[in-house]
Amino acid sequence: MKRITVMTNPQKKEVKKILPLLVNWLENKKIKISINQRTKENLKKTDLVIVLGGDGTILKVARWVVPFGVPILGINLGQFGFLSQVRVKDLYSVLTRVLNKDYHIEKRILLSAKVVKSISLKKKKNIKLSFLSLNDVVVKNAVSARVINLKVKLGDKQITEWVGDGLIVATPTGSTAYSLAAFGPIVYPTLPVMIVTPICPHLLSFRSLVLADSEVVSIQVKSKNNVMLSIDGQEEIGLGYNDIIQIKQAKQKLKLVSLSSNIDYFQILNKKFKWGKR
Repeated sequence: MKRITVMTNPQKKEVKKILPLLVNWLENKKIKISINQRTKENLKKTDLVIVLGGDGTILKVARWVVPFGVPILGINLGQFGFLSQVRVKDLYSVLTRVLNKDYHIEKRILLSAKVVKSISLKKKKNIKLSFLSLNDVVVKNAVSARVINLKVKLGDKQITEWVGDGLIVATPTGSTAYSLAAFGPIVYPTLPVMIVTPICPHLLSFRSLVLADSEVVSIQVKSKNNVMLSIDGQEEIGLGYNDIIQIKQAKQKLKLVSLSSNIDYFQILNKKFKWGKR
């Protein structure tokens, strides 16, 4: 590897201590380093992105990096560490293995979300209408506890007209995030599927759906309440009546650096969520 970009979460106190030591270690390996540079020119030249932060930092960085096909190595300074699984104490031993090409690439599905019909947003200039999501795309009430009405289609076929607090379309990676909190299923992270999970549905019969990743989910806003589109909980825009959000698998996939070819996912669940324990 000739060039490595280090992305950090400046809110993490540990970064100030770790970053200078990491830079010095990499420079001694004759590797060019850039810090927090997400320009197209830099990412085109980068062989690896090291993320110092938690899963939230990786969610943000992934949307910058994925279009360039650069793999990410996450160093966990957060709480859960589903994506950033490397502990700080193992940082240099892991990097040594990576520099020696002793690692595997684990690919994760991303969602592409696009507002394809938006009367309200067309009146405004410079509004972003296309998004990449690693965890989930959420349509929900923005400001109050009132329910919203949504029409949901799978391709050309209508699934239902739905009433509740909102709707989550998640990747397998995002199945342990907001979707899980809304009682959605836990899905193995490399499976080629999407998950549709209701948020507090005002129906007795509506449950989560697990769909093939080749499907296209369309959500039409049929409510005049304040409705919001949220991408990974980090990007948000307001939606209006009859706006349609089209969600499908993105062409790109996130590349995560892993030291094992087999994901010990159930060990992660046991450790992070006390899964299966009394």
